[in-house]
Amino acid sequence: MAGAVTPSLGNGPEPEITALVPDVPRRRGLRAAFFVIGRTLADPAARRCAEPAHAGGRWIGSHGWTHGGPLGPHLLGAEARRVLAEGGYVIVAWRVVPGDWHDRDGWPRRALQACLAEPRPVLVLHDLPNGAMRRLDRFPGRLADAGAEFGQECPDEVLPMRGGVATSALRDFVTIGDNAACHA
Repeated sequence: MAGAVTPSLGNGPEPEITALVPDVPRRRGLRAAFFVIGRTLADPAARRCAEPAHAGGRWIGSHGWTHGGPLGPHLLGAEARRVLAEGGYVIVAWRVVPGDWHDRDGWPRRALQACLAEPRPVLVLHDLPNGAMRRLDRFPGRLADAGAEFGQECPDEVLPMRGGVATSALRDFVTIGDNAACHA
């Protein structure tokens, strides 16, 4: 059985989708984190979608400026680590990525199985206009019925950097030659 599931939502805000999403965590008492695409916040309608989530106590984080690709050495080179350290940033990685962006109907089954198999799952879903969020409202209930609990804190193993300080998890996100520069 899963420990506390940490739910997060990435890729938005998408005005026609994201405006509906904060109601689900609020109704269910979940303190989800929202990871936004930076360039979307230039659109006033998209920015207005993120504001209720923040006002409701949800964490707002960056999912990149343009969602340029997966977390890895190309994003966490020495210069990026220096900037993140100087800014006191936190990096969050995910443990459960059910593929809701390409399978709007099948992601709940995969997410449920993966969350229940993890000791402290950090789940990422995407508020994309592909119809996958139609299944969001029932999903927390299915997890709860299976015995899962929910939390907002992330386990150490998904935090390569906390408060600008590299953790031992950072080694999993940089090239081997760069690992000497990763101090935990």
